[in-house]
Amino acid sequence: MTSTKRAKLAPTEREKNQVSGTLETLAKQFKTNAELYEKQNGKPYPVQLKENSDYDYVNPQHYVQEDGRQTWEHMVDEFGLYETAVFCKLNAYKYADRIGKKPNEDVEREQAKIDWYLSKADELFDINERLNNDKDWGYLKTD
Repeated sequence: MTSTKRAKLAPTEREKNQVSGTLETLAKQFKTNAELYEKQNGKPYPVQLKENSDYDYVNPQHYVQEDGRQTWEHMVDEFGLYETAVFCKLNAYKYADRIGKKPNEDVEREQAKIDWYLSKADELFDINERLNNDKDWGYLKTD
């Protein structure tokens, strides 16, 4: 009996994300080791790692769901505008509270995440207000 399985031509999004995560981890390890080398030897490590500037660290592809929508959009469906806006505001606080404390983390990139979450919170609060809802309690709504 012959197999009817097709050859796999392209990786799935999950596989791409796994590879991307592994590469990120390896890049951080490389950067740490290169910094240690420089500290111990007083000169830069002889090999430099070229970083992929196309990767969006603020709004990465792994937040896009199978239907093409972002995770925050699904949160609005599940919990409502108000609660999702509060989540965004609190997430901005979390990033601001630990900015500069994560090893090998770019402070400008962290600030961009803070700005994104604050902007999204403002946008969602504004939409909620324009819809004449004091609070959109999402799944807790009783009307």
